[in-house]
Amino acid sequence: MCIIKTTKTMFDNNHGCRKNIGSNSEFFEDICRSFVAANIPLNKLQHPKLKETLEKYTKLSIPDESTVRKNYLPKVYLETVKKIQREIGDNYIWVAIDETTDSAGRYVANVIVGSLMDKPSPAYTHCLQKTNSASIAKTFNDAMIFLWPTGRRRVKINVQQDDTLNMLSAWCIHRVAETIRSLYPTVNTIISNEKKVFVKAPSRVAHFKEMEPDLQLPPQPILTRWGTWLNAACYYANNFEKIREILESLDEDDAASIVDA
Repeated sequence: MCIIKTTKTMFDNNHGCRKNIGSNSEFFEDICRSFVAANIPLNKLQHPKLKETLEKYTKLSIPDESTVRKNYLPKVYLETVKKIQREIGDNYIWVAIDETTDSAGRYVANVIVGSLMDKPSPAYTHCLQKTNSASIAKTFNDAMIFLWPTGRRRVKINVQQDDTLNMLSAWCIHRVAETIRSLYPTVNTIISNEKKVFVKAPSRVAHFKEMEPDLQLPPQPILTRWGTWLNAACYYANNFEKIREILESLDEDDAASIVDA
């Protein structure tokens, strides 16, 4: 049974008043832990209906998002890190790094570690200035230092993985893709402008499907996803005549990207 500690007014059964709880409340901490475990954004605490329902049945004041984020989230985070350290123990570990972009368009690297004897555990997220071999290598090093400051875990790393490939191999592939893209600026321009032609353009997409019902839409490569530019280049190489025919049938006055493409 969970005992909720309060430091202010207790609930009065006769008057039906909510009881207020102090800033160090176990309840606040449990709210934070539950929301994080259920992958619910903390800003949902500000939703009037949710807040009303929670207060109705708990008879407790629900904390603001900022209070939970500032005072309780760091503690829950450190507890999670310590749990990962305990679960891994002295076993050999593997490490995987996957780069992406967040809702604000920032480059982010997510690090996952796991014991070779057990399931993986999410452990570390880091914002990047750019995604290349140097930044990923630094992220890997920073994550290991953060998880095991003494450095003892470094000798236990048997597998390093980025996406589905060995990390070093993936870096090489990324550098190759970057080099190829720089050597073929015209191809890069085609890919870039084709993306603009069909993105958020339902009428053009419908026209595309009408002319080529069995052909998938042009891919939209993401530079932070290694190899997607090469896949796009192969797509246009294999379907060049079909794509050109579709483009020439579009109204040039409709968008500048059509003319450029």
